[in-house]
Amino acid sequence: MAIYTTPGGKRVLEEELRHLKTDVLEAIQEEMDASISMGDLHEYNDAKAVREKILIRIAELEEMLQKIVVLDTY
Repeated sequence: MAIYTTPGGKRVLEEELRHLKTDVLEAIQEEMDASISMGDLHEYNDAKAVREKILIRIAELEEMLQKIVVLDTY
């Protein structure tokens, strides 16, 4: 099933995907690493749960972007 959007709509999705893959996942990984080094398993598990939600959203965005049909706007 195609997803119809404007060029701007596609850019918004691409930017969200880039942000999640770089900035957000990196920050979560740093939080997980810090939690482990401090022995804080509760904080580690919380960060891991957030990471799983982010990975799900990344997969959703990637799937959406594969199905996008950009409509020309005049």
